[in-house]
Amino acid sequence: MKKLENFTNSLSILAEADFKLADNNDIYRTGVIGQFNLTFELAWKALQEILKMHGADGAATGSPREILQLGYKLGFVDDAAVWLLMLKKRNTSVHIYNEDEVDEMIMLIRDSFIPAFIVLRDMLVKKLDLLARLIRTNTDLLQELDKVSKLNEKITEQEIFTADTQHSTNEELTRSKRELKQAEDNISHLSDNINEYAFSKEGVGIQNMVNEWLLAVINEAKAQAELKVLEDRRKDIREGYKTLSPVGTQVNRKERAVGLAEDTYREVLRGLSEARLRLKNIEMSTSNLQIITPPEYPLTDNGRKRLLYIIAAFAGSVIFIIGFSLLVELIDRTLRDADRSRRLTGLPVIAAFNGISNLKFRGFLKACNRRAAAYVCQQLNQYLKPGQSIVINLLSMEEREGKSFLSRYFADYWKTEGLKVRIVSYHIDFEVDKKEYIQAQQLSDFWQKNDAEETPDIILVEYPALCHFTVPESVIAGANVNLLIANAVRLWSAKDDARMQSLRKVLAEKPFFLYLNNADREVVESFTGPLPPYNSLHSFLSNLAQLGLTSQKAAVK
Repeated sequence: MKKLENFTNSLSILAEADFKLADNNDIYRTGVIGQFNLTFELAWKALQEILKMHGADGAATGSPREILQLGYKLGFVDDAAVWLLMLKKRNTSVHIYNEDEVDEMIMLIRDSFIPAFIVLRDMLVKKLDLLARLIRTNTDLLQELDKVSKLNEKITEQEIFTADTQHSTNEELTRSKRELKQAEDNISHLSDNINEYAFSKEGVGIQNMVNEWLLAVINEAKAQAELKVLEDRRKDIREGYKTLSPVGTQVNRKERAVGLAEDTYREVLRGLSEARLRLKNIEMSTSNLQIITPPEYPLTDNGRKRLLYIIAAFAGSVIFIIGFSLLVELIDRTLRDADRSRRLTGLPVIAAFNGISNLKFRGFLKACNRRAAAYVCQQLNQYLKPGQSIVINLLSMEEREGKSFLSRYFADYWKTEGLKVRIVSYHIDFEVDKKEYIQAQQLSDFWQKNDAEETPDIILVEYPALCHFTVPESVIAGANVNLLIANAVRLWSAKDDARMQSLRKVLAEKPFFLYLNNADREVVESFTGPLPPYNSLHSFLSNLAQLGLTSQKAAVK
């Protein structure tokens, strides 16, 4: 089975991992955790496939947790606690930022998870082998039953056409009875094997198998006999109809065909006659007409100003397009770029981020994103204080504005500068529906770092969307910097203005910036400068957009 084979191969790779090397190599540790995630995914899918083959209820559409609980219930999984812990660690492995948690994960994989994988693999191989033996035994039983049926028919025919005194001397009849006895012994042996599987924990009940097979054979023979009778009856009816069909029926059919042809011919003649009458009527109506003024055709241009018309149409189109663009620019409330966002929100725009929507430059997407994240981090470095942890709040008006995505890029850049960054996310590090959060006056009221964690230089706090949850005003007012993350292609509505007014009142004396996410490449380049790939056409267009028509790129010696 393909899924079991994939699980076995993945487990072999994981079992051969060098855990001593994983103690000192971060990349190898990440690879071990990734291989564990892949092995777990293949393990529960292989278990699901074997359960479906055994006819277990709920195995076709169950989640990983349901499949593991069903396997434990049916005896396929022997230690449910280890597998549930394995499921939990698999789900949280993508959010591990602490070295102690990584060490714990590596130790669990080595000491608990790999042995559990090996036990499951052996159990699945055993179950699959037992199921294959049962299927082969059922097939052999059906073949023997078919052989017994044919031998019984053959013996019955021989006994009918052979005298009673010759039954004992007929070699063919004796050989058929001997073969029948051998087949019945084989059926008895196969039935014992199947019954042994049926009464075991892994078997399948087959008590009615023989009856169902016999009923199927009888129904097939009955259907073939009925089909043959109906076919013979149909042939007799056709022959009788050809012989005994009255002549009047054929005559009436011919008369109807002739009548139809005559009607069609008469319709054609009537249409032709009407056309001729209409033609004569037209000739008689136009014969008395006299020409008063013959038509005249211009031999030269009558003075129409075609060029003037073309110029006027072009100028009108240009004016219409410019006017329509200006009208859209004035009434459109999409954030889009820095100037429009500053006018709509009233906040200074600190930077813009390209996101993942630009498919044209998808080969350079990560490099561009790192460049954009580096720019905003450099802008925020002015708020760093030696020996103190600064708090940067990430806010958004709506869901899915990209706070988590951006926080990871910020953390990666600051780590390259030797700074310790701690990301605090809602629903992971704190719950937004708790009283401690709603009534909080400072960050420590609803979140505190672990004693094992080092004191971070920067704390990135990701809050829920303002459209669904409240944010403690005293907490965000106590932060060093507040960033409002907004999708550049979103509509800035009246309700966003209302929320923004209350935020500006709370953060009137605090640094409060707007950060555009998913912006166009040109908007990002207005902050960071040209982004890769660099080529002559791109450089020319960038200089043209900034009116640097005569600028040159030359190093000063």
